[in-house]
Amino acid sequence: MSAPSKAFAPTRLQNVYLVAEQPAALHAFYSEALGLSLKFADGERWYQYGVGGGNVSLACREEAAPATSGAVMVFEVADFDGAAERIAAAGGEVLGLRDMGAHGAVLSLRDPEGHVVQLFRRAPPANAAPMATEASSIHPEPSSVRPALSSVRPELVEGQGGAQADDATRLRQAQPERSKTE
Repeated sequence: MSAPSKAFAPTRLQNVYLVAEQPAALHAFYSEALGLSLKFADGERWYQYGVGGGNVSLACREEAAPATSGAVMVFEVADFDGAAERIAAAGGEVLGLRDMGAHGAVLSLRDPEGHVVQLFRRAPPANAAPMATEASSIHPEPSSVRPALSSVRPELVEGQGGAQADDATRLRQAQPERSKTE
């Protein structure tokens, strides 16, 4: 297997989050017992703390999908070029792409032992030109990549307009059967 492109290689550990049964109760624990300072909250679904230049978060099960328990590592990448092919070639499984609008996008995958891991790509600045190639590398049209997408679970894909909505449609068509960061 060849080395990943510079853009695909993680640039930093962006976040680690715990899937929590009761995120609000755990938020009280982590803020009071450990003194973590809240950076961002989405109701009682997601609590994010800044720790040493990175992020640690608590997520409800619905927000954490496809993970259902445990911790999830989120690696920040510049784009998703070649991600589906590399993940499949290394024995992993692409689970889906979640468009988070102005925040960016998350590609969820399962490693060969079944752990959920996510790749996070920030959204381009509002004044930047769209990155046409990045989403198409996840859901390319060439048949040579379709096998890499055979395990994508379309119900996990959320699209929000533009090219990413088209990519979400292609993901859904690729498999008829059946992630938050900053």
